[in-house]
Amino acid sequence: MTVTTYETDAFPEKGTVGIEISFTDENGNAVTPDSITWTLTNMPASYTETPTVINNREDVSVTPDSTVTVVLKGDDLSLLSTELDESFVDRVLSLEYTYTSSYGSGLPGKAQYIFTVENMYYNN
Repeated sequence: MTVTTYETDAFPEKGTVGIEISFTDENGNAVTPDSITWTLTNMPASYTETPTVINNREDVSVTPDSTVTVVLKGDDLSLLSTELDESFVDRVLSLEYTYTSSYGSGLPGKAQYIFTVENMYYNN
């Protein structure tokens, strides 16, 4: 799986961003998954903490294609009440998918994209 990288330090709070994701098999060939879901969470301060789902974005289905764009906007890029004193916060876009390749069918795939949201009030 490949995620398009961006030439920005952080996405603005409450803004809009499209994150492009391309799927490949074990040989690097483009593949269209059989199913795709994504979940958006915060990045906990400790591995013992459970991530908080942002804006009810849990197990969101995506129409499968070899390249998909996940659009995050408004409350998807908002801060939690515990983060209001932070100038930047990290978010995790987690993907789960199944695909078919020479290894078989219904193969599970998982990936994460970590990005930063800028607190616009804090930084102005």
